[in-house]
Amino acid sequence: MALQFTTTGGTQDGLFFNERVVREMLVPYMRKVTDHIHSLGYVTNLHSCGKVERLVPCMIEAGWDCWDGMAINDYHMLYEQYGDKFMMNVPATECPSNADTDTQKAWAAKFVDEFAVREKPSVLSNYDNPGLDFDYELYKLTREKLDDEK
Repeated sequence: MALQFTTTGGTQDGLFFNERVVREMLVPYMRKVTDHIHSLGYVTNLHSCGKVERLVPCMIEAGWDCWDGMAINDYHMLYEQYGDKFMMNVPATECPSNADTDTQKAWAAKFVDEFAVREKPSVLSNYDNPGLDFDYELYKLTREKLDDEK
């Protein structure tokens, strides 16, 4: 079971406060919370609005297992740098929700290529779900790719 917490650390353009302030005033206390939750056998998910990608190292230091952020963050860069340290709920916003079947399948293949790596587990954020064709293709391609990596 996972417990989710929500915090707002940023705006559309950047942070409310810098990393130094977060490390000093929030990380030690968040770590106490996440350590306690882990001791109970739960995993933790942090939802944070705004462009907070610079705070990802602080989230990891604070013990969060997963981050559910907004699509305005650079998930490609973050996944490359931190995908092996904790999970990210990656939005599928590049594929419009009214896309035809072929477009949905193409975007699912692109998503699997970029974010389905056994050593870097990720979660597809369902805020902007493109559609059932996307879901089915994502499921099929992820299973095929990860079965091939065994």
